Order: sequence, then structure tokens, then C-alpha cells
Amino acid sequence: MTKGDELRYGAPRNAVHLCVDMQQMFAGGTDWTMPWLPRVLPNVVAITSADPERTIFTRFIPAQSPGQGAGMWRRYYERWSSMTIDTLGPEMVDLVKELARFVPPARTLDKYVYSPWTGSALHAQLREAGVETVVVTGGETDVPQQELDGSQIAGSTIDQRRLGPAKGMRPKQVRVQSDVSDPVR
Repeated sequence: MTKGDELRYGAPRNAVHLCVDMQQMFAGGTDWTMPWLPRVLPNVVAITSADPERTIFTRFIPAQSPGQGAGMWRRYYERWSSMTIDTLGPEMVDLVKELARFVPPARTLDKYVYSPWTGSALHAQLREAGVETVVVTGGETDVPQQELDGSQIAGSTIDQRRLGPAKGMRPKQVRVQSDVSDPVR
């Protein structure tokens, strides 16, 4: 990040940095390796280091073994049996080491579905804390890279834009970027 990329008046006091799924299992050596991760990691580290107390890291936790889960999830882990904890090893759900060093004071939110807004208390916790601005980093990690159609966009951001008005969070502006290594102009 350069001086010109900084916010003119600093970060809002009521902002939270939500970093989506920057984990070992997506960093390399698995069927779900995300080639963009090393490229965006320095900017995510810079954003996190500015105020780690205001950072929440999400971690996608896969099934323990193939065939676990109900409905769609059972079929999903039968297809992606290589990505279960029994096959990967529990250390692969850890944050990448460059970000793990910020916990604590940064917090982690484990999730068992794609979105941090579904099946968790995240939305209620942010509202209770008076958070009005959520800075989302990380990325879409629920689809292998080769299956993406070119519209790389954080799933958590899509959910928040869809759920925002219905849940009472009305962001003044949602800016979605496919790659945080390219500064928003």
C-alpha cells in the first residue's frame, strides 16, 4: 500500500476488518489452492497490522471425514474427500503464518458453511458493537479456481449486500474488488 492509498481521515472508529479464509488449506499444496493468495497477502497483512484489535479472521472448517454433513454437504465432501480434516490434517485449517501472529488481539470466527453471515452470531455481535463499516479482505474460497467464471468476488460480501437491508445493516457503500492487490481508484 502506498501513501496515496491511505484513507484521508484514517479508518472509521466503528470499522471492523473481516478477513475471509486466509488459511493454510488455500495457500498451496491442496485441491483448493488459491493462486491469488500470495499476491494479496502483503496488503492483508498491512491492513491487519494497522489495528489488529479490529480484525476478525474467518476460518472455513471442512468436515472431519468424507460423507459427513447433511444434504448438499454430504455430497460435497464425498466429491472433495481430499479436503476433509482426516485427509488434510488439522493444521491446514490454521491461518497462514503471516496472519496467525496477530491472534490475539485479532479474533477468529470458525464457520462450517461458506458465509460468515450464516449460522453464526457475527451479524448480531457487529450490530451490538455499533459497527457500521466492514472492510472485507481475503476472498472467494468456496469454489476451486478452475471453476470460477471470472467474477471473483468475496462470498461474504455478496451475502452482506443481499442480507444487509433485511437484517438492518445498511452500508453506505459497498465496494467489491476482485483482487486487493489492485488499489481501488
